[in-house]
Amino acid sequence: FGSGLTGRPTTSTAALLAGWAFHISNGLGFSVAYHFVAAGRPIRWAIGYALVLEAFMIWLYPGWLGLSAGTEFLSVGVAGHLAYGAVLGVSARRSA
Repeated sequence: FGSGLTGRPTTSTAALLAGWAFHISNGLGFSVAYHFVAAGRPIRWAIGYALVLEAFMIWLYPGWLGLSAGTEFLSVGVAGHLAYGAVLGVSARRSA
Protein backbone atom coordinates (compact mmCIF):
# COMPACT_ATOMS: atom_id res chain seq x y z
CA PHE A 1 0.00 0.00 0.00
CA GLY A 2 2.84 2.35 0.78
CA SER A 3 4.26 1.99 -2.70
CA GLY A 4 0.84 2.59 -4.20
CA LEU A 5 0.33 5.69 -2.09
CA THR A 6 3.75 7.20 -2.67
CA GLY A 7 4.76 5.86 -6.09
CA ARG A 8 8.11 4.81 -4.62
CA PRO A 9 9.65 1.32 -4.39
CA THR A 10 8.28 -0.91 -1.63
CA THR A 11 11.62 -0.80 0.20
CA SER A 12 11.82 2.99 0.37
CA THR A 13 11.37 4.69 3.73
CA ALA A 14 8.51 6.82 2.41
CA ALA A 15 6.61 3.77 1.13
CA LEU A 16 7.18 1.84 4.35
CA LEU A 17 6.00 4.74 6.51
CA ALA A 18 2.96 5.38 4.31
CA GLY A 19 2.08 1.68 4.27
CA TRP A 20 2.31 1.32 8.03
CA ALA A 21 0.36 4.54 8.60
CA PHE A 22 -2.37 3.28 6.25
CA HIS A 23 -2.51 -0.11 8.01
CA ILE A 24 -2.60 1.41 11.50
CA SER A 25 -5.32 3.91 10.57
CA ASN A 26 -7.41 1.07 9.10
CA GLY A 27 -6.93 -0.98 12.25
CA LEU A 28 -7.97 1.92 14.44
CA GLY A 29 -11.02 2.61 12.27
CA PHE A 30 -12.18 -1.01 12.39
CA SER A 31 -11.52 -1.01 16.14
CA VAL A 32 -13.72 2.05 16.71
CA ALA A 33 -16.47 0.46 14.62
CA TYR A 34 -16.26 -2.75 16.65
CA HIS A 35 -16.42 -0.84 19.93
CA PHE A 36 -19.60 0.95 18.81
CA VAL A 37 -21.31 -2.26 17.74
CA ALA A 38 -20.06 -4.95 20.10
CA ALA A 39 -18.52 -3.45 23.25
CA GLY A 40 -18.96 -5.79 26.18
CA ARG A 41 -19.31 -8.93 24.05
CA PRO A 42 -17.13 -11.98 24.70
CA ILE A 43 -13.57 -11.84 23.42
CA ARG A 44 -14.35 -14.58 20.90
CA TRP A 45 -16.62 -12.10 19.07
CA ALA A 46 -13.68 -9.78 18.48
CA ILE A 47 -11.49 -12.67 17.33
CA GLY A 48 -14.25 -13.72 14.93
CA TYR A 49 -14.53 -10.13 13.69
CA ALA A 50 -10.78 -9.99 13.09
CA LEU A 51 -10.88 -13.30 11.21
CA VAL A 52 -13.71 -12.01 9.01
CA LEU A 53 -11.49 -9.02 8.17
CA GLU A 54 -8.70 -11.49 7.37
CA ALA A 55 -11.03 -13.54 5.16
CA PHE A 56 -11.86 -10.43 3.14
CA MET A 57 -8.14 -9.72 2.79
CA ILE A 58 -7.50 -13.27 1.57
CA TRP A 59 -10.35 -12.94 -0.91
CA LEU A 60 -9.44 -9.49 -2.21
CA TYR A 61 -5.72 -8.79 -1.90
CA PRO A 62 -3.99 -11.66 -3.77
CA GLY A 63 -5.73 -10.92 -7.07
CA TRP A 64 -5.57 -7.17 -6.60
CA LEU A 65 -1.95 -6.98 -5.46
CA GLY A 66 -0.59 -9.97 -7.38
CA LEU A 67 0.19 -12.02 -4.27
CA SER A 68 -0.03 -15.75 -3.62
CA ALA A 69 -2.46 -16.52 -0.80
CA GLY A 70 -0.46 -19.66 0.09
CA THR A 71 2.72 -17.85 1.09
CA GLU A 72 3.57 -16.08 4.32
CA PHE A 73 0.80 -13.61 3.45
CA LEU A 74 -1.70 -16.13 4.81
CA SER A 75 0.15 -17.31 7.92
CA VAL A 76 1.34 -13.86 8.99
CA GLY A 77 -2.07 -12.34 8.24
CA VAL A 78 -3.99 -14.93 10.27
CA ALA A 79 -1.57 -14.68 13.20
CA GLY A 80 -1.70 -10.89 13.13
CA HIS A 81 -5.48 -10.80 12.98
CA LEU A 82 -5.79 -13.34 15.83
CA ALA A 83 -3.61 -11.08 17.98
CA TYR A 84 -5.57 -7.99 16.85
CA GLY A 85 -8.86 -9.70 17.70
CA ALA A 86 -7.66 -10.77 21.15
CA VAL A 87 -6.46 -7.27 22.05
CA LEU A 88 -9.61 -5.75 20.56
CA GLY A 89 -11.78 -8.14 22.56
CA VAL A 90 -10.07 -7.29 25.84
CA SER A 91 -10.28 -3.58 25.07
CA ALA A 92 -13.96 -3.74 24.14
CA ARG A 93 -14.82 -5.74 27.28
CA ARG A 94 -13.11 -3.15 29.46
CA SER A 95 -14.80 -0.21 27.74
CA ALA A 96 -18.33 -1.58 28.11
